[in-house]
Amino acid sequence: MYLLSAKKLCIQASLSAIYRSLRLY
Repeated sequence: MYLLSAKKLCIQASLSAIYRSLRLY
């Protein structure tokens, strides 16, 4: 359960990072 939520958090963070880098261009 904890691992699943941690994985979701990691995916969400990476998605937001990609979104931020895309907005820079």
